[in-house]
Amino acid sequence: MKIIVCDDENAVVNRIAEIIRSSFPQHEIYTANSSSELIKLISPDICPSPDIVFMDIVLKNESGIEIGKLISERLPSTKIIFISGYQNKFSEIYFSVKSYGVLEKPISSERLCRYINEINHEIAQSETMLVFGAKAVRAENIIYVETCRNKVKIKTVNGEFFVQEKLDDIESRFPVWFVRCHKSFLVNMRYITHHKSNEFTLANGEPIVISRARKNEVEEKYFKFKGGML
Repeated sequence: MKIIVCDDENAVVNRIAEIIRSSFPQHEIYTANSSSELIKLISPDICPSPDIVFMDIVLKNESGIEIGKLISERLPSTKIIFISGYQNKFSEIYFSVKSYGVLEKPISSERLCRYINEINHEIAQSETMLVFGAKAVRAENIIYVETCRNKVKIKTVNGEFFVQEKLDDIESRFPVWFVRCHKSFLVNMRYITHHKSNEFTLANGEPIVISRARKNEVEEKYFKFKGGML
């Protein structure tokens, strides 16, 4: 796994790097103190596809949230974990950028290691192939599943196909980062870009309704997926 740590405080960068080196010596670590250094790191010659970027919310006169948006657009599979000492910024993260969670200052080694362990597990799950009849698809490539009369539509990053199965019967086969937000929809939370009380917006622009009956359960699971900030 390749990890980038970007913060304008050297003490914070060193603290995170030390924890990772101690607990996960097999991972590669790159560090930056500014957005310009970060952009250089994700160039093709250095670390073009980091698995995780730890990003400070406030980088001197720059917005880490805005930089996070750019990274998310450019590297959609990269997990962004924000570093912050400002709790009033947490809600802004939720509604403006696709992030994995927040690491609060002072840095907790337990929380940091939990994030990395969860992401390691998710990466392993991403390799899972789900089989539907003669069709096999990687779980991470499924955006959502929708009930369509007597069939189920599997919407993927490469298109869509239909299978003669019931959503209730196949739901348990999906990884934990899928959420049943409506009786007709099972959504991959990795593709959620915006969340309102009654609706998700996906990376492809499609809105997905959150039913009243499932609202509390869905929000709890979604916020846990995002790092349990609330």
